[in-house]
Amino acid sequence: MTLAQSDWGLPQWLDYLTSLHPQTIDLGLSRITQVAQTLNLTQTNLPVFTVAGTNGKGSCVALLESMLRAAGYSTGTYTSPHLWRFNERIRINGCEVDDDTLCEHLAIIEKARGEISLTFFEFTTLAALSIFKHAPLDVLVLEVGLGGRLDAVNMLPADCAIVSSVSIDHEEYLGNSREQIALEKAGIFRPTKPAIWGDTDLPHTVADYASKHEIPLHCQNDAFQYQVEGESWHWQGMSKQYTALPKPAPNILLQNAASVIASLSSQTLLAVPEEAIRKGLQRCMLPGRYQVKAGSVTEIYDVAHNPAATALLAERLHIEKHTGRTHAVLGMLKDKNITASLAPLVEMMDDWYLGSLPGPRGASAAALQQGLVAADKSSQATLFDNITAAYKAAMQAAQTGDRVVIFGSFHTVGEVLSPGQQRHNHEARCDGATI
Repeated sequence: MTLAQSDWGLPQWLDYLTSLHPQTIDLGLSRITQVAQTLNLTQTNLPVFTVAGTNGKGSCVALLESMLRAAGYSTGTYTSPHLWRFNERIRINGCEVDDDTLCEHLAIIEKARGEISLTFFEFTTLAALSIFKHAPLDVLVLEVGLGGRLDAVNMLPADCAIVSSVSIDHEEYLGNSREQIALEKAGIFRPTKPAIWGDTDLPHTVADYASKHEIPLHCQNDAFQYQVEGESWHWQGMSKQYTALPKPAPNILLQNAASVIASLSSQTLLAVPEEAIRKGLQRCMLPGRYQVKAGSVTEIYDVAHNPAATALLAERLHIEKHTGRTHAVLGMLKDKNITASLAPLVEMMDDWYLGSLPGPRGASAAALQQGLVAADKSSQATLFDNITAAYKAAMQAAQTGDRVVIFGSFHTVGEVLSPGQQRHNHEARCDGATI
């Protein structure tokens, strides 16, 4: 660490981290483990919940954090990506860590890594684990960044692991079939430790892997299941049963909530009573996932960025009673399957407003248009240099009774959705704690 770095603020550190490694994504545990061992970060005395999955990871992490906190435990939570501020990725007792704490631990990692090159995600994962090591915590909740087996988070063995769902995404890193991708995600499972399969379809590759490595695998609709009854729902499994549970926020799927309850019910390290499960369901919030902002023009925000997620978005839009026009504001990363992601939505949208995303991974509006035409040759779109301009044009064109759907990426939603809309709920979650 240089003398100049000692005076850096968080923006300078984050800019620096993007320049350290020649690849944005470089899966593997060898580099990060070397640095972690130097700082004694490869083991922890705390119970660890690790969550992987194509979609639904964020919901599972938020629910786990909420239920564990409702049970009285002090939580360290690591998630990605963020909507507005990098600090969102690292939370203690529901509160984002502050800039000074982040800079302090980024400096610790910089000093420890020596000549070892780290990706942005590897570096920040180490910083999160360093922060957690120095905090009075009872439990860690960690979200996998990409895949599972070779993800930086998997350096820490999970005492209980969840795979929320599996569909085709990130083929260049994880494989071209659902069976291959599922096996990569199952790499977070550990022998003798409970593993929750939240998807309703279990690939044979995962079943074989669990059997070979003596992993107690608990599958949705087999080891546990849920039923909806009016405004409540019931859960049963693992010799337990919870009836008349409150539904979580509308943008959290019950399938994910069921998986989280299964994870808490399958482990024995932490006691989580039924009342904590109920309170956790009621208190949990998750911005940017089918988040509806009511008004004369309804705004719907969704970070959906792959075919499975956009298919769910299309289903939700279809269910909603709506008579006006639907305007789409779209921004995506260029490494996503743009055509396949837009295909489920082409019949839902009356107008398309395409905005370019910045950075090396951002797709241009022209690239989005190509993907849209491939999905539906009759689709008409207007192109913009950025998401804000696309959003403003859509809102100007919309009339009373219309709806505007902003989707395609965390970057897209984060640019338009004001973080101030979440501030009240976030402060309530923090219970006034400071980090």
